[in-house]
Amino acid sequence: YLTGKKSALPCANLRLYSVYGPYEDPSRLIPTVVLHGLRGALPPFVNPNVSRDFLYVDDACESFVHTAVNLPDDNYGESFNIGTGRCTTIAEIAEIASTMFSVSDCPAHTMPDREWDLQNWCAAPDKAEQVLGWKARVSFEDGLRRTVDWVASLADREGYSNHSKKDSID
Repeated sequence: YLTGKKSALPCANLRLYSVYGPYEDPSRLIPTVVLHGLRGALPPFVNPNVSRDFLYVDDACESFVHTAVNLPDDNYGESFNIGTGRCTTIAEIAEIASTMFSVSDCPAHTMPDREWDLQNWCAAPDKAEQVLGWKARVSFEDGLRRTVDWVASLADREGYSNHSKKDSID
């Protein structure tokens, strides 16, 4: 903040919310849902009431370009929430995935809560829209479909699903 304001450096802090899409680590929620779904199943889920603001990767990338081109001098160094402004619950994800992958089994919400997790984590992107003219354009459902298409097109889906930083020695 200070460097941007005091030195008139054209920079901003973009607070990205839950970015998902192609090349996301396969141990994370959306790739896990997609990989299970392509096998006709659903993964175990956490508490159905937990919610996140899911931001498709194309919107995240566009926010950087849009900020670089449209950041007003008066806003150098400021922070902007980059998200959709829509909270999607785990229950909604399970329902959407059930429909998308034609899974009739009821979702199991058996994963334990993680100590560091917030119940709800959703953006208030109004400032980004007002100051930068940026707004997320890809709905969760459309982004999920795009992610499914990307994973389904992989020549080595097994290699992708086994290549996680979670399982890495490094």
